[in-house]
Amino acid sequence: MQAKQRCLVLEDQIVDLIIVAMERSEEASDEDDENDGYDTSCLQLWQHLSSQLIFFVLFQFSSFPHMVNTLYEKVGWFSASHVVIVLGGL
Repeated sequence: MQAKQRCLVLEDQIVDLIIVAMERSEEASDEDDENDGYDTSCLQLWQHLSSQLIFFVLFQFSSFPHMVNTLYEKVGWFSASHVVIVLGGL
């Protein structure tokens, strides 16, 4: 039996895609408020992404705790950079 190996690049790519999905969800939410519509493409993006995440974690190509920590770090960095941009524009 062959040992599974984690792929750090894959984990980082998944985290980046989660951030993109979060941004798209936020944009779609703003548009839905204006149009009273429902964005199925955003839903499909989350469904596909979650399926891929489950597959990679289940078959041990990625570490869920590591991805959560990386996501936390990147979202914290994005939040801090947005605050700097907003405050810099004042």
